[in-house]
Amino acid sequence: MKAQSKLGVFVLAASLMTGCNVYIDVPVAVGPSPTEAPPVAEPTPVAATPIVTTLPTIVIDPTEPVVSVPTTMSVNLQWTPPNQREDGTLLTESELSLYEIRYRAEGEETFEVVQVDAANTSLPITDLPIASYEFQIAAIDNDGLYSDFVSATQQ
Repeated sequence: MKAQSKLGVFVLAASLMTGCNVYIDVPVAVGPSPTEAPPVAEPTPVAATPIVTTLPTIVIDPTEPVVSVPTTMSVNLQWTPPNQREDGTLLTESELSLYEIRYRAEGEETFEVVQVDAANTSLPITDLPIASYEFQIAAIDNDGLYSDFVSATQQ
């Protein structure tokens, strides 16, 4: 595929492969708008040697397509606040302090740990290397008592 600029007009000649999208954004100056009168210029002397400007050319070989493979992923965890303690007594939202979320890639020994304020009931985790992950969450009350960790399930 060749793309080049000729006299202020951008020309793109290509034969694209199926499923291949190519976007080229090139600013083009085409002169004054039709409502403006062209400026009157004073005659200028012509140089004895002409100035030659080489126009840029972009060449993309369609036999070697460029494929972009994602290397990271994002996950959005969501949960419902607990309403009772492990012993069955009532637990109000005002008694919750934090949530602790821990996660690890399959086969890893250690967890990454994130704590969020109890006012939150979701957590986006971005830029994870592509893998299978285990996610767990526990609630922490105002006295620092942890609930058991609960494994997240995919919906």
